[in-house]
This record gives sequence, C-alpha cells and structure tokens, in this order.
Amino acid sequence: MGFFDKLSDIVSTTGKELNKKAKDLVSTSKLESQISLEEEKIHNIYVQIGTEYYEQYKEDPVNPFARLCEQITASRETIEELKKEVERLKGLQRCPSCGASVSIEAAFCPSCGTKMPEAKKESAPEDMKDDVKEKAEELKEKAEDAVENLGEKAGEVAEQIKEKAEDAVDYVKEKLDSEE
Repeated sequence: MGFFDKLSDIVSTTGKELNKKAKDLVSTSKLESQISLEEEKIHNIYVQIGTEYYEQYKEDPVNPFARLCEQITASRETIEELKKEVERLKGLQRCPSCGASVSIEAAFCPSCGTKMPEAKKESAPEDMKDDVKEKAEELKEKAEDAVENLGEKAGEVAEQIKEKAEDAVDYVKEKLDSEE
C-alpha cells in the first residue's frame, strides 16, 4: 500500500470519526431537547390540574389544599399589584371599564371610550429599580453561561479535530523522513 493510499485512509477515517462525533452531538442535543419538551408538557399538565382544582374549590378547598389555595390567591394578588406597577413604569394604566391598557395621558379609553381617571406619573421606587437591575443581571449571567457552555463543547470538538489533523501531519512527516 502506497504512502498516499495510507494518507488517504487516515484522512478518510478521521473524517468519518469526526462526522460520527458531530452526528452524535447533534443527536444528543435533539434528544435532550425532546426530553425538555416532554418535561415541560408534564409540568403544564400539573399546572392545568392545579388550576382546575383551584378554580373549582377555591372557596371551600379540601384540608390538605387549603394552605396552597391561600398561597395561590396571595400570589395572584401580588402579581396584579406588580403588573400595575409595571404599567405605571411604562406610562400606562388599565381602563376601569374594559381592562384595556391605556396611556396614562389619555383622557378616554381607545377601546371602549370610557373616560379615564386622571393619574399621576411617578418614577419607580429605587428598591424596585434595583430589583429590576438585579434580575436583568441574573438573566445576563445565565445567557453568558449558556454561551460559554456551548463554546466549551465546540472547543472540545475543535480540539479533537486539531489532534486528528496533527496525527495525520505527524504520520506524513514520518513517512517522508523514512523515504529520504
């Protein structure tokens, strides 16, 4: 078998190995994505069961669920207050008649025509601004971590390719040296 035939075999084998590793990586990612989707489906079904139970028994919950129903009610009230605060920060208010989101400067609701109450435009409290900044920073860090993890995986594959290429170059050098 000639030198170029062996070189061709090495390059071909290396290419096949790298192709298989890339396919395995893609397949693994697809499977992990499918697993996440199925877990999300299960979570959504749990949420649906809980929502339906809460809506049906919120006025008279069965003992083990009474505490949880109270927590849901308290959380819903908190969410409504937070939504109002977000709208206020955005310069919006809710129409008392139809619930549409309306500019704080509007005299009438563009959806139903109801006269809007006069509202004061205020700035967000400092502690709320700090909370928003903190959450934004957390999201930024999570995104950076995800990019870094993806970069690490790509780096590992690139390192494997580099090693295979170096092996091929070393082999070629050895053959050339032995022929001299």
